[in-house]
Amino acid sequence: MRRLCPSRSAIHLALLVAAFSPPGSVRAQPPEQHQTEPPAPAGAAEARRATCPPGVPERLCEPWPPGEIVDRVECRADPAMSYAIYLPSSYTPDRLWPTLVVLDARGRGRHAAEHFQEAAEHFGWLVFSSNDSASDSTWDKISGPVAAILADAPQRFAIDLRRIYLAGFSGTAHGVGVIAFEAGGRFPGAFLAGGGLPEALPVAEVPYAVFAAAGSEDFNFREIDPLADPLAEAGVPHRVEIFDGVHEWPPAELAAEALAFFELRAMVDGTRRFLPEVAAKLAGGWLEEAAGRERDGDLVGAFRLYRGAVIDLDALVAAAGPGADAAGAAPGVRETAPDAAGAVSAAADRLRVFRTEAASSAGRLRASAELRRALTARRRAAEWEEERRRELEWRVVTPLLRVEETLPLDLPTRAERLIARLQDEAAGDGERALAARRVLGLAAAHTGFYIPRDLLPRGEYRRVEIALELAVQVREDNAAAWYNLACARARLGRRAEALDSLERAIAAGYRDAGHMAADPDLESLRGEERFAALLARARETGG
Repeated sequence: MRRLCPSRSAIHLALLVAAFSPPGSVRAQPPEQHQTEPPAPAGAAEARRATCPPGVPERLCEPWPPGEIVDRVECRADPAMSYAIYLPSSYTPDRLWPTLVVLDARGRGRHAAEHFQEAAEHFGWLVFSSNDSASDSTWDKISGPVAAILADAPQRFAIDLRRIYLAGFSGTAHGVGVIAFEAGGRFPGAFLAGGGLPEALPVAEVPYAVFAAAGSEDFNFREIDPLADPLAEAGVPHRVEIFDGVHEWPPAELAAEALAFFELRAMVDGTRRFLPEVAAKLAGGWLEEAAGRERDGDLVGAFRLYRGAVIDLDALVAAAGPGADAAGAAPGVRETAPDAAGAVSAAADRLRVFRTEAASSAGRLRASAELRRALTARRRAAEWEEERRRELEWRVVTPLLRVEETLPLDLPTRAERLIARLQDEAAGDGERALAARRVLGLAAAHTGFYIPRDLLPRGEYRRVEIALELAVQVREDNAAAWYNLACARARLGRRAEALDSLERAIAAGYRDAGHMAADPDLESLRGEERFAALLARARETGG
């Protein structure tokens, strides 16, 4: 998978930093370009003034509905750029709120925001999710959306500029890791989903907290899983979590864990009030979760959680020292009165106990033969996976993409045998089976997306057909692959096979009848009665 080069992002760093107003100017007047917008509808300004709390600028009082996702907020300086928003139901503009800027790999603003909605509601966070971000594209499809949101959102929403966090998925995770690194601590945390830190980025110098997560069958698993050790060795606050799943955003419960982790780190950093009982409760939850993983046999996950908890508990104990109850409240934040000194002291004592327990448990597991066996099994599976990935590359991907060379006649047969071997391995249990499923996921991505994307515009329909035949061998329910296979076969003049593929696409869930009716790739099928029947079926089932 393509990785961003950190040096390239330096070109855009000035733009990103300029997008931040200094914390003290969060309530300054908007930039001049914002004042050139068309006038608001009659009565809108009066309505904002009537509902605005005293002392709050009117520009922060737009009537966005709290408690629900708004699909599209256009950036005032560039209406072509937009983002989905989620404001918690408790949102009011007379205090400042922590904020998560989300970049989906395909610009699915609402889809990505939905994964964080429940956690944002619980913890009181704003979520701004780009509709324009993309991975596997140019760098400005990552840096541009971040810059656009950071230039627009602070002029319209009550954001705590000290607490803006970034989240990315797949290729955009690489990008937010670079942006947060080069911002030198301006972003206190990054959520990396299905994509790790770029290889050229020095892990020991990461200036922000990292929450990284990947599915156990994610073809980018190897970018996330190996992060745990170097982050721990460097003392970087982190969590590395593996969930049951494929290449996708983590489930809502992991999003909640991430925001809870960032909340505690904010207490440590002094950017939010230290709440001793909350800190102790969440820290105790870490130990309970780690113990549960140990009982369930997930020794790697348990050890990593104990080890990461030691880093955070050291910092939390220090934060619970004298004066911690009043430290770091963001300007304008109205919170409950500071806890009594005795409560703070008691919480600090509990945190020290938790720290001792976490260190003891991490040491016990580190010395155990069971953990060594689990780590060895994972390492051997990773080595096997690397061999199969290389085989996939030289047997399938490279020959298909080298259009200047003659296509080997036995390529389809060799490729089908490789997929079949991987499927046999994937049917088992254990680390090797998970590794096989990850390689199959990578094969599906190459053959079902990347190769057709690159070769269809070049008219390489036979190569595209071979790729897509492999994609549907990996996943028979891949509706998009079946549809594109129909297009390739129609272009090759094999109408009966194209109609068979189109029927499989509709059976697998393809529903875009409008695109199907107008697609020039299917022109040779338009006069077929069977095509008309399939089009009618697509319209009946989905429009």
